[in-house]
Amino acid sequence: MALTKLTRTVTNSYFDHVAMVLKFETEPDEIFLVEAVGGLGVTLNRWSFLRDSIGYGKFYKRMIFRHVNFDRGEKMVDNLEKLLSEAVGKKYGMSTNKLTRAKTRKIADDEDTAED
Repeated sequence: MALTKLTRTVTNSYFDHVAMVLKFETEPDEIFLVEAVGGLGVTLNRWSFLRDSIGYGKFYKRMIFRHVNFDRGEKMVDNLEKLLSEAVGKKYGMSTNKLTRAKTRKIADDEDTAED
């Protein structure tokens, strides 16, 4: 869990993970999550699978859902499908080293700004 704490510190946030919740017309009774997970990369999973197999709701202390209103026209759906086809299955490139370097850069940037 040290990586999640480091993520929250670097991003100055209460959150360390984000997933996109999707519903598809072809499966109206199911919810899907797109998320980037350490060793798995970017995945598309059924909520029922995550809930039942790994106790998703028990894994995190809190979960927040935000509904985004936007035009769900044909062009947007096509763009989303393209994004999913390009992203799902790709490796996730976050590591402790990358977060540490990002934190070091943020501290340096903050110090430069403070001197201005």
